Order: sequence, then C-alpha cells, then structure tokens
Amino acid sequence: MPQTPRPAPPTAETTPVPVAILLPHPFGPPSSSPATDLPDWYGVQARELAGLITGYTRRGDVVATLDAHPTVLRAVDYLGRHAAVLTTDHQVDRAYTSPHARRLIRHRGAALILAGLPGPTRSTELPSIVEAITAWRGLLGPGGHLLIAVTAQPTDDEPVSARVQAILAARAAGLIWQQEFLVPLTPLPEYEPRAMPDTAAHTTPALAHGRHRHAHIKLLAFATQTGDAHA
Repeated sequence: MPQTPRPAPPTAETTPVPVAILLPHPFGPPSSSPATDLPDWYGVQARELAGLITGYTRRGDVVATLDAHPTVLRAVDYLGRHAAVLTTDHQVDRAYTSPHARRLIRHRGAALILAGLPGPTRSTELPSIVEAITAWRGLLGPGGHLLIAVTAQPTDDEPVSARVQAILAARAAGLIWQQEFLVPLTPLPEYEPRAMPDTAAHTTPALAHGRHRHAHIKLLAFATQTGDAHA
C-alpha cells in the first residue's frame, strides 16, 4: 500500500509523488464482516480503511486517531493494533484510550496517525496547521506515517488550497510527502462522455457555480525522516 518514491536528484524537489485512486469494493462488505454498517471515514469505506491500516502498520503497533471515529477504532481492534485517541484544539491533548496504548506510544511512538484537515475545532491558518502537525509528528515513532484527509473545498477567496497548506505544514514539521490518494465520494460512471473523443467536444461540463462538482477528497500520506527518533 505505501509507496516510496525513487530517489530524485537534488534539483528535483518538485518531483510528483505517486498518486493512487482508492476505489471502494464494488460489492460492499460481506454481511459477516465487522465492516457492516460502519460509517465512512472521510469518504473512505471500512474495507479500504482497513487496507490502509494494514499497509502502514503491523500487528501490535499503535494507531492514533483524532476524532475517535468508530470505523477507525473497530478496524484497529480487528487488525490487532492498539488504538490511541487524541483530542485536538489547535494543539494535541495527549489523551489515550488505555494505559497500554499510552505506554506503547511513549516508548515506541505511533506507527500511524489518522487526521482530517481542517477539523471542526482546528484553524485553517497555516501557522496553526504547522503547530498541529508538528505536535502529531512528535507522537510518531521511527518509520511512522501521518495520513491527512483534506476535506476543505477550494474557493476563490483562498489563494492557497488546503492541500497545499497541509503539504507545506508537513514539510515544515520535518515530514516527507510520500503518497497521495484520491477518494471518490460518488460512484464512478461506467461511461463518461467528456472523456470520449467522439462526444467530448459537445458535452457540457457538469458545473456548480462555475466550478466542476467536487467528487473526491485527497488523502495525503507523510512519513518521518529516515532515522527519526520518537520525540
């Protein structure tokens, strides 16, 4: 699941990271699955969320979440990881679900932190985002990852998108941008006339207030620097 970009020359700092589309399973979770009737995590279905957690962590690792999302907690428990719940109001309040998870994150750090940006209580100003991500980075262990679901919609009033702010803030916090996922919010059509050469020229774009309808969110994966120690 995680992909590490090939080494780039020193002058190629803007080399794009790998991009993947996180497609939901077409048939949904089986009736006997623990994922049945669980809500999506920022558009990511339970099955795909479990796949992300499996790809970025191992059994016994600590997975931290900022919103105590029931699907995250269920997936972490089902996969044999330890859940740590963090509450944030512009800074991390280190509150964990169990003393065992607290000991693990203190001694080894979290292997994965799942966060949404912006959250209901977090500022969209870049300095506040840098402060929050810096605090999250301090909880990651060596080789740990931070997954940020960027939920803010681009507007004409904001010269810098929430996605760019998250990337800038993560780099300022000392993290490496490693992977980008596109998470569709609506089912993909079987036939798209705007993508076909015989119909693209005369097909009217589906716009809302002059913009293309927002049909996906971006999930950004960041990694700790090689050799980082848990802060």
